[in-house]
Amino acid sequence: MLAMLSTTSLDIHVAATCTRHQFTRDPAAVIEQLQQIGPPEKLAPTIGRWIGYYDHPDRQTLIAALLAAYPNSSRWIADGAAMRFQPVHGTACY
Repeated sequence: MLAMLSTTSLDIHVAATCTRHQFTRDPAAVIEQLQQIGPPEKLAPTIGRWIGYYDHPDRQTLIAALLAAYPNSSRWIADGAAMRFQPVHGTACY
């Protein structure tokens, strides 16, 4: 387990792990990596938001495994889905 990560660092690490493996066909290794990052109660909010934001049929293998390993993460899926449609932050005009 990583030593005493701040909440922001933990969120970034979890989201990066999920994103790096989002199209995996073998999610067991991803779940194992996440278990090394921190306890389920700390990871569940970030995992739920990641699922909500990145929900897509191409990612269902990982999403199903995440929901099975972190069932409490479902409480935050709606938050992630809502973030998907927020305007881009920044000063650049697109």
